[in-house]
Amino acid sequence: MIDRPVAIPQSVPHFLRSLRSLVLVILDRHGALIDANQGLYDLLPSAGPGDPQLSVDNVFLNPTVEELLARADGQYDALIYTGLVTLGDIDGDSESWIGHAYCRESWILVVCERDVQQERQLRRQLLQLTEEYAEQERELARTNRELTYYANEAKRLSLTDPLTGLPNRRSFDQLMQHHAKLARRHGDSLTILLMDLDRFKAINDRHGHQHGDQVLRDVAAVLTERVRAGDVLSRWGGEEFTVLAPKTGHAEGVKLAERLRLAIEAIPHAEGHLPVTISIGVAERRNEESTEDFLARADAALYQAKDMGRNRTISAEPIE
Repeated sequence: MIDRPVAIPQSVPHFLRSLRSLVLVILDRHGALIDANQGLYDLLPSAGPGDPQLSVDNVFLNPTVEELLARADGQYDALIYTGLVTLGDIDGDSESWIGHAYCRESWILVVCERDVQQERQLRRQLLQLTEEYAEQERELARTNRELTYYANEAKRLSLTDPLTGLPNRRSFDQLMQHHAKLARRHGDSLTILLMDLDRFKAINDRHGHQHGDQVLRDVAAVLTERVRAGDVLSRWGGEEFTVLAPKTGHAEGVKLAERLRLAIEAIPHAEGHLPVTISIGVAERRNEESTEDFLARADAALYQAKDMGRNRTISAEPIE
């Protein structure tokens, strides 16, 4: 330390005072703050120029002011430090800068600039984290789409007959309840066609189950082509099929059944193979009738068609 009087610079040059990319600090040889530019005060938002409470001892974290003074001891015109300088609030956030400290006879000048390499590394890390987060978001979105797809597919499969692709018994039951409710609400007609392939066991026994499966697919295809828009076709189970015909009375339902029966009868078959025919029971829903009774009357008409020789349509209602 020196105790002789020396000249002290008045302030940071004006053109450097407002710079934020540099930290310029002028200390006297006792470590007291003489002047600083805006770059320092940006690190200390609670303090400002001329703040009597500002102590640079709490700003220079590494090296400390004490360490800088020790390096300057006995030096009067020298570079006393170069390297990382940690600045900030001892009780809060801090930043590492690249710094240089110079001593003159009566003061110490500390100039710090941002560590460009560190900032680039931080930006790369931030970019990498952002990309990883975005990829996680994309992966989560893909997973959610897959879960939604599989959930919809599971629901579809639970309501679809895998052999023919038609709605299955479970699906039909749901649709039956829906259309029965609509018929009651609006006073509309609702007719069901309950169909059963004739001598299907014999077809399987004579030609094999693979051929029998193909017959079921052929029948499903023909029925799909012939039912009307709005009709609900399903595979009831085994060799049974159903058609639910909203806003249709039994007379029109019988006509529909006959068109379907004749179309099935016309399915070509190889020589020596049993022909494919179908028996159909038709019933129109009665007012306040339960779906169970509704189906039971159609089923009774179907059995009557079987008893009367098969390959025919029988209505549970009187034909006028």
